[in-house]
Formats: sequence, structure tokens, C-alpha cells
Amino acid sequence: MGYVLFSAIGNTDPIRGFRDGAWLHICRHYRPHTCVIYLSAEMCRKENVIESDGNRKNLYERTMALLNCHMYGDQAERYIQLKCIRDPRCEDAHSLEYFVPRFQEYIMQLHNEFPKDELLINMSSGTAGMKGTLMALSALLPFKATCVQVSDPGKGDEKKSDNVKKDYPVVEAFELDEDNEPGTENRTSIQPLMNLVLAMQINELCRLVQEGDYHTALQEIQSDVLKAHVPTKARLAIQGADRRSCMKMEDAGKALQSSGFKMGNMLRKHATDGIWQCAEYLLTMRNDLKSGAFDNFIRKLTPLLTNLFELYLAKLGKDVRKNGVNSRGRWDISQVPQEWRDILDANYLHGFKDGSNLASENMLPLIRNFGDAHAVELAEILRETEKKVRNLVAHEIVPFGREDLHKELQSTRIPTPEVLADRLQEFVEFIQVFSDEYWNSYDSMNEHICNLLKSE
Repeated sequence: MGYVLFSAIGNTDPIRGFRDGAWLHICRHYRPHTCVIYLSAEMCRKENVIESDGNRKNLYERTMALLNCHMYGDQAERYIQLKCIRDPRCEDAHSLEYFVPRFQEYIMQLHNEFPKDELLINMSSGTAGMKGTLMALSALLPFKATCVQVSDPGKGDEKKSDNVKKDYPVVEAFELDEDNEPGTENRTSIQPLMNLVLAMQINELCRLVQEGDYHTALQEIQSDVLKAHVPTKARLAIQGADRRSCMKMEDAGKALQSSGFKMGNMLRKHATDGIWQCAEYLLTMRNDLKSGAFDNFIRKLTPLLTNLFELYLAKLGKDVRKNGVNSRGRWDISQVPQEWRDILDANYLHGFKDGSNLASENMLPLIRNFGDAHAVELAEILRETEKKVRNLVAHEIVPFGREDLHKELQSTRIPTPEVLADRLQEFVEFIQVFSDEYWNSYDSMNEHICNLLKSE
């Protein structure tokens, strides 16, 4: 990747007072492979004056040729290529209204021709109208541009001051230019002007990430504005978050680990662990609450509760998969221990039905008989809540929001969806205790992604 430069030309270009003007100084120190300069009517006249030898001055092209020879000698392949945009109609060089569409077109053309190169914009040459236009455009371009300023070299001695305005021939002016001397100060500096379009896009990405909408964020980073400016690690982190939200823990852990997120390896390590899968599933439910996807939250309640009850019973030594539940997830009464059959039959008016699907409903009687008192109480509350709310979105196409869920929860012992998530987390920890760092890992993952996005 190299540099390309766009520069308006002003009265101090190319050389003034035995020192580089801003345009020439940027070329000297950044050495862009291509430079596009804009000449107003006044600068066109300056370019075309006739020198004492009768030849047209051809000021800018000849000065660039001299700089190329000074820097590169006979290495012509390294010479800066100069392109001049001459605008003899521009007699009023102070109108932003005139410059905005033209400068935008010229800059976009330059970027499109060299999309992989860093675009430099000279902020120190030209009229106030030109500089103002370039400042505004650089903040609104759909890609990153580097704004370069060049400081004044300061006043020379009296003899030099007397000769500052003298119009020297091109070659003599270059030979008198003190910036040709080795070790002369580099007067360029980067103007810290944030690209507003890019900044707004990055902020929007962070909003999507904070709301848990990783899939949309992943699509957004493919846009023309963001494609070249999202760091690789940020891209990997968003991919990992998207995979994580889809419960693809192995892929998620790999991508997140590559992005520098320290919990990525842990996700890979426990990708097939049942209780870890339940914990991750619960975190996706919390994500649904944050993004307002309350219907998704409710739909996920039944599979989570079924898995949690099964894992809790297994921890108690009552593994249903080894005691009557077949590979299709159905109860086979002939394989159920007699003690369990008596418990199950006692909870159904006509006895427990052979071939029933494994569900929280038919595991709750077993938990009542074998479980810890606190776990039993919490299991009953969770099952009661599941029974109350699960059918809200299961069988009908209806609008469903926070108010609807709150209304239904009022008749249960769990007042809000957030409290429901807390109670589910509490039940998870009857099976295995997780650290606060893990439970907060979506927040830390989102912060990690946003920090990477803003590091560009």
C-alpha cells in the first residue's frame, strides 16, 4: 500500500521564501506515487507565465520533475506521477458551493482508481474556501482519508524577507529551496479530523453488538464504508459472537479466541458439555430480553427447563436416559424402575402414560421426591411459570412484547422476565456453579468487540 495525494494549489505553492510550499513539502516527505492538484483560474495564469527565455513556465509539472530527480535520480519508475486539474472558469476561489461537488468528484475518482492506497489531503494550500471544503469533505467521505497540515517555516532573515515575493525562474527557485538540504525539518503533521461517516457506522455497529444483534453487525461490516476499516480481530470477534448466539460453541470459541477474547478457549473446551450448553442457552435468552425478542425468550423456556430438570436428576443419580427414556426421548414404562413408576403414576389421574415425551412436567414429580427442598421449591415455581406462559406464542401468530409477558407473569410467583432469567440461573447452579465472570461474559464480549472496532 502506498500514498496518493489530492491538493488544491495556492499562492505559496510550489515554493515561497526559499522553502517548500505545503504541496511540495507533502510530496517530499510522504512521497505519494500519484498526486492530483487542482488549479483555479488564478493558478492557471501563474502556471502559464512566460519566462525570460521565452518558454512557458509550466510551473507545477517542472517543479515536480525537479523534485523527482532530486529524490530518485534516474529511477524513473519511482517518480511521483502528477495529474493537473485546470479550472480556468473558477475566478471566485472562495465559494464552498462551487467547490463541494467538484472536490468530492475528484477525490472519489482518485480513491476509486487506487482503492488500496492511503489517500492524503493537503489542508494547508489554497483559499479558505478550498480548505473549508476539503475539511468538510474529509469528515464525510465514505472511506478514511488522512488530512495533512504543513506548518509555516517561520520568518527568514532580512535579506530573505526582501526576496520572498521575487518571482524566480523554476529551476533557480528549486535550487534556492532550503528544504532540499539534508536534515531539514519535516513540517508536516496529521490533522486529527475524525471521518464522521466512518465514526457513525462504527457507533452503529457497537449499538448492534450491545443489543446482541450480531448477525446484522456481521452483514454491516461487508459494506463499502466498513469493509476496509474493520480490523481483522474485530471481524473475528463479531463472527464468534454470532456463532455463540446460535449455540455453535466450538466455532464461536475458535473465532473469539483468535480475536483475543480470553473466554474463547473455555467455550471450545466445554462445547459438548450439557450444563455448559444450558448456561449458554440461558445467556442467549438474556440476550433476547435485551433486544426485545420476548417471543424467542418464551419459546426457549421449555427446552431449557427440560434439559435442566434432566441434568439435575442425573446429578442426584437418577439418570432418566438410563432408566426408561429411549433414544427418541420417550418414556418406556417397561424400563422404568418400580419406585419411579409409583411416583409418576401417583401424579396422574389415570396413571402415567407409556410413550410420553420426556418433559419438565413428568420429571417434576421425581424432583419432588429425590431433590433438595430449595431445588424442589424453585423447580415448582419454574414449571408453574412455564405452564402459564409457554402457549402464549406457541400456537397463534400474535404480537407479543414486554407488556404482554409482564401481564401473564403477574399471576405467577415470578414478576418479571428478568427475575425469571435469574431463577433459571439459580437452578443452573444447583447443577454446577459458574463464576460471575462467566455470567457477565456477553457484556465483556460486547465490550471487547467495541474496543476492537474503535481501535482502528
